[in-house]
Amino acid sequence: MHYEIFAGEGPALVSAWSTSLLQQATYTHMQAQRRANFQQLHEALKHNNSWVLPQPPDTVPMYYPWLPARPVPHEACWQQQLYVPRLWPEVASLPEANPFEQHLTSQLLPVPIDHRYDAAAMQAGSDILTSL
Repeated sequence: MHYEIFAGEGPALVSAWSTSLLQQATYTHMQAQRRANFQQLHEALKHNNSWVLPQPPDTVPMYYPWLPARPVPHEACWQQQLYVPRLWPEVASLPEANPFEQHLTSQLLPVPIDHRYDAAAMQAGSDILTSL
């Protein structure tokens, strides 16, 4: 059964509490922090990144896409309490997936660069990654 059956008539309005919380957010600060975190990780990891995507100046990244030259298992990061998600796990079982897509699903480490992290957190994360 699909979830849509239980969803009701359509999207509901955002609650007053959520609206208040969102109005307090400083989006320009969040954007600047994510860009700074991306750049800091890039400087620390670029020498060992097989896949560097251009970062256009008007974008706000969600992760730093680290594809280490030597494979680093996701589990090794998790054991160091550095959560890097495994994106698109279902691709490994798709017969039409090409080898590069399968490689990305197993080897790409999308390192979080959340705006709540400061330079010290990014340094700690890059230290962990370079030690693996």
